[in-house]
Amino acid sequence: MQISIDTSDIAKEFFLSKEEASDMIDFAVKGITAEFAKRWEIQAQRELHSVRDIYKSSIYVGDSGKYTGFVQLRGTLPNMIESGAKPFDMKIGMLASPKAKTGKNGKYITIPFRWGTSGSSENFRVMPKVVEKIARKNLPSLVSEKGLVQRGIGVKKVQLPKELQVPKNPIHKAPIHTGIVHQIKTYEKSTGGKFISFRRISDNSDPMSWIHKGFVARNLAEKALESMDLGMEVDKQTDIYLKQLGF
Repeated sequence: MQISIDTSDIAKEFFLSKEEASDMIDFAVKGITAEFAKRWEIQAQRELHSVRDIYKSSIYVGDSGKYTGFVQLRGTLPNMIESGAKPFDMKIGMLASPKAKTGKNGKYITIPFRWGTSGSSENFRVMPKVVEKIARKNLPSLVSEKGLVQRGIGVKKVQLPKELQVPKNPIHKAPIHTGIVHQIKTYEKSTGGKFISFRRISDNSDPMSWIHKGFVARNLAEKALESMDLGMEVDKQTDIYLKQLGF
């Protein structure tokens, strides 16, 4: 995006030197770049949910020299969300992770899934109330070397309603609520906890399992740009610069 800024009238009105006029242009460009990034983040905050934090943290503001600035979206997943993506096999990327292990039957990796509770503002899939009730029971705890407390919910041993006893997707080998644990970590002044279940991916997984349905392009950068009035932004940034000079 190119922006034309005519400083001749302002320079004459405020008796700016060539250096000051040049610095004002650079200041305005950098300010407009930052404003665009801010509006981009606002669009992400409004429209995204579970991937919101990942997406927002991938928006990077850079400086490529005088009179220039850029905002870049970094990372494969954020760009798939922004520009869209066709259905793809998640197993390929996950088994290529450095965290994947190799056993006698090939590669495998364990994937954690975060669960939200009813009435919370967490951007995770919410547990059914019957599962949450089980999750909140005071079950035996296992303490790891890192001081992490895991309370097993034992969904396997509990008689769940019929709709939760059988996997809804024939590819799933067990109901998705099986094996949820409550992880509790004690910090210096507080205690935090989260509900997590784990699923195994391996070379022996069903070929049709772990197929992501793809992404519809969100075009959040384009929406952020459309929300800006560049003329007003130029005036705003030049006013800020002149105030810094004491005008």
